[in-house]
Amino acid sequence: MSEFVVNLLDKPMDDSPTVEKYARYFTIYDPVEWELGSGGGSFVYFDEHGSKWALSITHAAHLGFSLLFNERLAGERQGSEYICVANMAKMNEFCSAGNDILLPRGSFLTPEETWKAVEDFIVTPTEMSTQLNWMLTLKLNWPDM
Repeated sequence: MSEFVVNLLDKPMDDSPTVEKYARYFTIYDPVEWELGSGGGSFVYFDEHGSKWALSITHAAHLGFSLLFNERLAGERQGSEYICVANMAKMNEFCSAGNDILLPRGSFLTPEETWKAVEDFIVTPTEMSTQLNWMLTLKLNWPDM
């Protein structure tokens, strides 16, 4: 049996996401609501075989939204992680997104761009959105912490 788990902005956990339910968080963007909440969230999908796909959202008021797409197929010890690319030239410039989180400056999207990926994930969670550009996080030159 497949299963969805959504955790967004300190709202109650949701196991039946719909496009209509989540559109307003991005199409009628309110930065105050995002700052008062947890500042992000995740949409996670498990299929009946044990494979897992996740879209993680990090919000930083002064930058926008950064997205990570993870996939781990059943039986694999390690999955693949991709980060959205808004500006390739800034993907190795790292900045604080709060809470000790460093992310590439070039990964931050507008609410409208972010919604494209969230909507695609709700509709087809086993496929990375083709409306955005992505790159493997392993290809980044992450700074030493």
